[in-house]
Amino acid sequence: MGKLLVVGSINMDLVVRVERIPREGETIPGGNLTFIPGGKGANQAVAGALAGAEVSMIGRVGDDDNGRKLLNNLKTNGVKTGGIRIDDSVSSGLALISVDCNGQNSIIVVAGANGMVAGEDLKENEDLFHESDILLLQHEIPQEAIEVAVLMANVHGTKVILNPAPYRMVPKKLLGMTDYLIPNETECAELTGYNVDSEEGMNKAADYLLNLGVDNLLITLGKRGVFIVTKTSRQLIPAFSVKAVDTTAAGDTFIGSFAARLLAGGQLHEAARYGCAAAALSVQRFGAQTSMPYKQEIEAFLDKAARN
Repeated sequence: MGKLLVVGSINMDLVVRVERIPREGETIPGGNLTFIPGGKGANQAVAGALAGAEVSMIGRVGDDDNGRKLLNNLKTNGVKTGGIRIDDSVSSGLALISVDCNGQNSIIVVAGANGMVAGEDLKENEDLFHESDILLLQHEIPQEAIEVAVLMANVHGTKVILNPAPYRMVPKKLLGMTDYLIPNETECAELTGYNVDSEEGMNKAADYLLNLGVDNLLITLGKRGVFIVTKTSRQLIPAFSVKAVDTTAAGDTFIGSFAARLLAGGQLHEAARYGCAAAALSVQRFGAQTSMPYKQEIEAFLDKAARN
């Protein structure tokens, strides 16, 4: 099993259950408020660790109670936290999440310490780039840090997985240095200008990104599954049919588990199916990291699916 390095965000999620997501200007009653560790970077790190990978993380938390809880949670879930800086100039990141009765969510992110992640954080932990086989990135930290991380990964021969979420423009030079690009439908449409609701749209988007130098493209399509594109093949891996109670961090679960399976020697399509199984398990549970499955659960789920 290889090593995974995650550079990204660490948040405390404030989650409330609602009958439906409120309309503009509307006030509605909510259920209990729950504090759950989250942040796209931390989510993907935990998903990878639970799926069996050796995971280290670089990021920042505030010098506050949430920060201490977030660090302890990462350690408890097997993530190495030596690369995480405690920043006393700002509070830890927060996400305000409403989850409706169908498991769909609405999220507001407050960057906090995540917005302070900088190139110096990465350079101080260059040994982690040298030791790791895959670098995993998302868009909840500053663009400068992402660009430095990709350059450092390329210097050390570390494969790069970029999840461009939440969406912002990705420089073309970065796309050409990315080994695996994993956007969802919305992010892919923003990146390419093509709607991916249809097979034609997915193929046009894929052509656009391959021409920019992306080697492997995985478009996550929610209930439809994941569309995998390489220079020689294109295939839709169907999602598993389950009843969702909370879709929070389903994409992060897919990506972290996908990376773990790649590190374990899995081929691209096998790793994608493994990630789909992990995501299917996660949406049947409440919360972000609290919903993520262990390696044994994913393997049991896949075994059962193969027998049916």
